Amino acid sequence: MTIRLTWVRETCGHGKTCPKISGVTERGTRIVIGKKITDPATLAAIGAMPDDEYAVEVPALLIPED
Repeated sequence: MTIRLTWVRETCGHGKTCPKISGVTERGTRIVIGKKITDPATLAAIGAMPDDEYAVEVPALLIPED
């Protein structure tokens, strides 16, 4: 199944690879692109994750606070 993506928030609008968040997909999900977290202390604070999940960081301005 091919997913159509619409980017609703991103930090650069020049077609470069930047942190961004998609609109809701046909599967009822969002795609988040950010920097993969590799810092051991941060990963320890996050805790255990399944092998098929990754923690990423994006600029705070991409996700407005409620």
